[in-house]
Amino acid sequence: MSVRWATQAATKAGGSEMGSRSRTGRTRSARRGAFTSLFCLLLLFSVAFGQAGLTAWAGGLSLSMGQSKAGSGSVAKGSTSGSTAPAPTIAAAGSLNVNLDQFANKPGQGWQNGDLNGNNSSYGEGDVVPFRLAIEGLAAGQHTIHLNYDFLTGGSEAYDFLATWNVTENPNKCADPNSGGASSQCPNSLGAADVHAFPGDPFTPAVSPGLSVNGAIAFAGVSRNLTMYGGTVDGITVPAHASGKGDMVVTFTTTSDWAFFLWGAHIAQSAYWNESNGGAANGAATISGAPWHMRTQQLDGSANKNQDRSIQPSAIAVVQPNISVTKTADQGTINAGDTAAFTIVVTNNGPGTANNVTLNDPLPAGVAWSIDPAVTGCSISSGTLTCTFATLDEGTSKTIHVSGVTDAQDCGTLSNTATVAADNEGSDQTDNSDTATITVNCATISITKTADQGTVSAGDPIGFLITVTNSGAGSASGVTVSDTLPTDAGLNWTIDAAGSDSGCSLTAGVLTCNFGTLASGASKHVHLTSPTTAATCGAVDNTASVTTSNDGSDSDSASVTVDCPNVTVLKTADQGTIDAGDTAAFTILVTNEGPGTAKDVTLTDTLPTGIVWSEDSADCSIAAGVLTCAFGDLADGATRTVHITGATDATDCGLLSNTAVVAASNESVANVGDNLSTATITVNCPAIAITKTPDQGTVTAGDSIGFTIEVTNNGDGTAHGVTVTDTLPTNGGLDWSVDAANSDAGCSITSGVLTCDFGDLGSGLSKAAHITSPTTVGSCGDVNNTASVTTSNDGTDSDSATITVNCPDVSVTKTADAAVVEGGDAVGFLITVGNDGPGTANGVTLTDTLPTNGGLEWTIDLIDGLAPGAQPPCSIDAGVLTCDFGSLAEGASHTVHVTSPTDATTCGAVNNTATVDALNEPNTAQFTANDQASASLTVICPAISIVKTVSPRSGNPGDTVTYTYLVTNTGDTTLFNVSVDDDVIGHIGDIAKLEPGQSVTLTKDFVLPAGNPIVTNVGTATGTDVLGTQVSDNDDAFVTIVLAKNPPPSPPPTAFTGSDAARLGLIAGVLLALGLLGIVLGRKRREA
Repeated sequence: MSVRWATQAATKAGGSEMGSRSRTGRTRSARRGAFTSLFCLLLLFSVAFGQAGLTAWAGGLSLSMGQSKAGSGSVAKGSTSGSTAPAPTIAAAGSLNVNLDQFANKPGQGWQNGDLNGNNSSYGEGDVVPFRLAIEGLAAGQHTIHLNYDFLTGGSEAYDFLATWNVTENPNKCADPNSGGASSQCPNSLGAADVHAFPGDPFTPAVSPGLSVNGAIAFAGVSRNLTMYGGTVDGITVPAHASGKGDMVVTFTTTSDWAFFLWGAHIAQSAYWNESNGGAANGAATISGAPWHMRTQQLDGSANKNQDRSIQPSAIAVVQPNISVTKTADQGTINAGDTAAFTIVVTNNGPGTANNVTLNDPLPAGVAWSIDPAVTGCSISSGTLTCTFATLDEGTSKTIHVSGVTDAQDCGTLSNTATVAADNEGSDQTDNSDTATITVNCATISITKTADQGTVSAGDPIGFLITVTNSGAGSASGVTVSDTLPTDAGLNWTIDAAGSDSGCSLTAGVLTCNFGTLASGASKHVHLTSPTTAATCGAVDNTASVTTSNDGSDSDSASVTVDCPNVTVLKTADQGTIDAGDTAAFTILVTNEGPGTAKDVTLTDTLPTGIVWSEDSADCSIAAGVLTCAFGDLADGATRTVHITGATDATDCGLLSNTAVVAASNESVANVGDNLSTATITVNCPAIAITKTPDQGTVTAGDSIGFTIEVTNNGDGTAHGVTVTDTLPTNGGLDWSVDAANSDAGCSITSGVLTCDFGDLGSGLSKAAHITSPTTVGSCGDVNNTASVTTSNDGTDSDSATITVNCPDVSVTKTADAAVVEGGDAVGFLITVGNDGPGTANGVTLTDTLPTNGGLEWTIDLIDGLAPGAQPPCSIDAGVLTCDFGSLAEGASHTVHVTSPTDATTCGAVNNTATVDALNEPNTAQFTANDQASASLTVICPAISIVKTVSPRSGNPGDTVTYTYLVTNTGDTTLFNVSVDDDVIGHIGDIAKLEPGQSVTLTKDFVLPAGNPIVTNVGTATGTDVLGTQVSDNDDAFVTIVLAKNPPPSPPPTAFTGSDAARLGLIAGVLLALGLLGIVLGRKRREA
């Protein structure tokens, strides 16, 4: 039977006894007491019996590996120093099986219960060999076992300490569970692992002076834990050493009949054992011949189940690392002045750690070498790089970077060899040295400077080309060109970017080029240019120089000669005097007197105005009355001739005088005295003028308008081809015509344009035309017009005039006599019609559809603004007010007042809108925005109601009844200061504000008096509206007083029979009749 079964049995036993508790006793309290007592007894019995039964059942259980633990204790973790007290021998629960396996790691690897050798395994120093131990048939409880291992074999370190089982290899801990061991060494489910740290080991073996096992542990830096399944590790002793063996005792507690352990054995490293102390290697790889062992012994003090597993030296690979060095130049070829640099990489290609690694490299002389960045263990002394590294792990490397700045003295090759060595390296040392070479090239710098042209004319640009060349094998560094440029007058030096390499600039007249590095055979150029002027005449000299940071300097000079010319001009008139209409003409001669070519020769002549001039030279043009000639370059002694002509007219009367001016861009100031020439022509001319005058400056829309146009010749001669044109205004409503009776012949209007052909007009004569047009409201505003006159020999004239057409803006305003009135009071509106101008308003009318609220009947009681005795212009027909005011002068107005009575049917808003119009008011938003006016007033009808009730409706003298007063605003306006009063009780209360439709309830208690069978009283509610008018309402209520005597004593209760029901029905009927009587009387009083 399992534990689960035992628990169920105990539960059933307890349950059957508890089931009998409910069958004792008869009364409820007796049953409850007996039940409680019985329950307690049964519960105690069940618990006692169940615990004993469970213990009895558990004692007979036998759990196989894979079953759940039956329980576990709390066991302290950690290492136990020294020896362990003898553990009690606990008899096994069944047949005891113990099996120890170790892991073979070559292909086909797996757990072995035989030895490890070169056929099945290959481990190296520093590796951890996995072990597993399976034990079955243990009794649950605490046990001990010894882990015993060969620490020394043949004087060499073998297994120097125990570690975590899967540090080097990570096999399946449950693989091959039946490999010659117990039948269930790996249960179906291991459950949770208990991990316990191995203790340290201060042991110092005699074969390794100054070295300890703890030192080896620190050197290896691996995890060191014992892993257990099926229980807990209670303690592990510090290893005891005797006869070259290490031995530690593991105390553990199982929770069933099995236990499963995993740990590893660390293969001693020569890198620590003695080599780290400067001695000969003494690790496991130095063992030859006999194997070494891992043992489990003394399980619970018995040697009956001891296990022993060995490892042959052939399973341990001999570690002789291969050390190599590579040396490379950062750049194989550099230039003098560059930094030379080598990168040296020292690598341990394995297997195993290399000890006492050294590097030696005699560096090339003449360069100040440095290590960049600094490397621990490396230094440079007397030009030799030396590095020492105590150890170098397999697969790791050290990188050293050395560099130094070169100069021109280092030209040629920088070659050197780095050599590496290690104390424990193998026989292959072919890669223990490496050589690298850097070639240092030197430069040869030169500069040349040449002029673009040796001789130029003033105004020509000049330039110098500066070329820097490196003819050496190496690059020139820090190449810099400097040139203090000539400062002759008129010069302004710039760098020709398109013809120059980058890196050049001009500052304060000094050229500086920073060309940086110039490769072998390469060149850099800079081209300088400057304009010249007449002030530059003479020789322009210049010198440029170049410097480098690694090759010295050079310089070169060049010169340019600048020549300056002299240009002259001569202007003459073809005829000195002409008449208006004749052709005026001038001849202009330009000459270069030398020396040298005249550059950009120009001729300018601001010609007399009023004439359309023309010229006969392809090099010249006339724009805006100015003759301009661009002759370009004019050789020494060359000339240019220009002939200009133009027809004159009356505007040219008087003198036609003008001056020609010649110039050259390269002429000196000393030669400009002959650069001007003047000529004059006299012209006799007429003078034409035109005037335009309006008939009236201002009119009102609807009036006629007109203009008079007059042309006069005020000159000495006759004006020919006199023509008047006038594009007439197109304002709305205009229709122009010629007033023939007041106009000279020759005028007509076509497509809105007036044209008058007056022909010749002698000195002092005039011609006139008169035009007219009607106006409408569409003509409002300014009517602007310009008339022009032209002649064939006297130019033109024009004149403008303006007529303003005024359009009135009529407006209307409407106001209520009062904003709020009581129903029954009269209401009224005051309507004012005005002309806001400008101008007189014609055909002014007012219309107003008057409000039609109930009770309204409108009448006119005032019309002012009329002349004495004038017929009233207003009337009301079918509810519409109509007024015809005729013409209304600017600023004038008329006022109309309408009134009406009101009654209760008028209550609410009385809204009204009046509209004004005028025949000559424009129909635009600007004018019609004020043509309507609205006004509104409110007729209010206040009302109030009160409903009074009492509860109860009857009572005895001295009883208290409660009166309720429901006050409601039944009107359409707010009531203020509402007072509620009772003719018997007095003042009930006040309501400060009561909105339309709002109700408020007040209550008052009253003590019934003696002497009257009925008490009747009246409640009154009174309120005041916003205009001060009071309204009120009242209501009454009555209470019946019952005059009762002392009641007889109550009869003893009897059974409720049919006669009782009859009596109750009679009483209910009487009470109902009294209630109905009270309601009737109350209603009658209210109706009264």
